[in-house]
Amino acid sequence: MSRELSEADLERMRRQGLPAFTAEEGLALFDAALASGESVVVPMRIDTAVLRTRTGEVPALLRALVRGPARRAARAEAGTGAGATAVELLSALPAAERDRRMLEMVRARAADVLGHSHFEAIDPDRGFLDIGFDSLSALELRNRMVTLADRNLPPMLVFDHPSASDLAAYLTELLFETDAPSVDADLVAASADELFDILDSELEVFK
Repeated sequence: MSRELSEADLERMRRQGLPAFTAEEGLALFDAALASGESVVVPMRIDTAVLRTRTGEVPALLRALVRGPARRAARAEAGTGAGATAVELLSALPAAERDRRMLEMVRARAADVLGHSHFEAIDPDRGFLDIGFDSLSALELRNRMVTLADRNLPPMLVFDHPSASDLAAYLTELLFETDAPSVDADLVAASADELFDILDSELEVFK
């Protein structure tokens, strides 16, 4: 099942605290599950240290294993250190510099999700879907933007603003303009499974 996973996919799983099995480990666990006599088993590897640092939604099955991420961890993921949030730092900049830095932050997080080492790997005007995003990576990028903005954002964020330039412009308007658009409360409250269903349906529209 996992032979088609790319290195970026494997890295994303590691960042989520759920590293992949090797083929040998997977087969051994499958045999163990068959021999267990249990009707439902979930063989999985969990890196609890990484899971504690997750700034996105932790799956309900795993929430008893970790407490919510510390505020300093969220700020560190936002690239701001322990002192100030990204919004606080950006608000102190002149408008032109703020726009440039916002775009750089968006590109850096998109690059990280796709496994690139530098933000320049992300063309600011090329569509996210064209550079390799799918429903899972789109949701991960949205979660990183939630941390960056320090507020709820629509689950359809990457599809509604389908390039780094579009997304940076939206976030700038949302965070620094008084007429920023509102967020759909129903979408914000949706479960992870509901979000994936929505994202997959949107992917079909864009194909």
